Amino acid sequence: MILAETSADAPVNFVWWIGGLFFFLLVLNEGRKAVVWMRGKPGKPPNELLASSHDDLKRRVDVVEDDVSDIKKKMIGAHWFHKIDTDLSNVQRENKDYRENKDREDSRHRKDVYEKMDSVRKEMKHDLTEQTKVLSQRIESMPSEIVTILKNTNAI
Repeated sequence: MILAETSADAPVNFVWWIGGLFFFLLVLNEGRKAVVWMRGKPGKPPNELLASSHDDLKRRVDVVEDDVSDIKKKMIGAHWFHKIDTDLSNVQRENKDYRENKDREDSRHRKDVYEKMDSVRKEMKHDLTEQTKVLSQRIESMPSEIVTILKNTNAI
C-alpha cells in the first residue's frame, strides 16, 4: 500500500538525497583533514626520537642475530663452520663491548647532567632564601611606613 502511494520520481529523489549526503560527508571529511594539516602534528622531543631510533636499531640487530644463529644451527655439518663460528663470536663480542662502552658513556653523561641540575638548584635555593629574607624585612617595615604616610597626609 505504501509503494502504491509513492510517486514515480521517489527512487530518483532518494538517490539525489543519498548523493547529497555523501557529498556533504566528503566535504566535511576533507575540511577536517585540512584543519589537521594546517595545525600540524606535534613533534616528538629529540631525545624521544633518538631513543626510538636506537630501540629500533637494537631490535633489528637482535632479529638479525637470531637469524644468524638459526643459519648457524643449520650449517653445523659444514666443514667451514668453525671459521664462521669464530668470526661470529668475535662480532658478538665486539657488539657487546660497544654496548657496554655506550652504556658507560651514557651514564657519565647522565651524571654530568644531574650534577649541573643540582648546582643550579643550589644556586636557586640560595637566591630564593636571600629574596625571602629581603621580602620579609620589607613586609615587617610596611606598617611603620603606612603609619608615616598616613601622618604625612594628615589622615591620622
